[in-house]
Amino acid sequence: MNYNLRRRRPRNRAGVLTVCTLACLTVAAGMMAITVHATLRARRHARLEHQMIQTEWLLDAGVRRAMISMMNQSNYQGETWSPAGALDQFGTATVQVTVSPETSNSATVKVTATLVEPSARARTTRRSHEFEFQPKSTATSSVVSTEE
Repeated sequence: MNYNLRRRRPRNRAGVLTVCTLACLTVAAGMMAITVHATLRARRHARLEHQMIQTEWLLDAGVRRAMISMMNQSNYQGETWSPAGALDQFGTATVQVTVSPETSNSATVKVTATLVEPSARARTTRRSHEFEFQPKSTATSSVVSTEE
């Protein structure tokens, strides 16, 4: 009698093994999809962050150029310029300087820097800075130089 109990009929476990394999593959594919999505999102964010930093640098250059032009030209009214070849990875890079005279000795200067990405999803970053410019009289200004 014991002999009959040991000789059970072997069951076909191929179906169970296939279901377990498919479940594992589904979980692995889901994890890969989540990883790819997170990587692409991080890449887009890094690209936008890089473009924002470039826009801020372009704005800084525009402010410096406006201040130098205001000091050197008494009738400076502003300008719009695009740096040539400096920012090739961006489609369009422009700086617009607008000067609004307030009084005879001061003017309000607004500088706007714009970068546009040349892709199908054209992302535009824009930064602006507005300040009041008062040229100093040459008789009262002095330059102090210190060297260490």
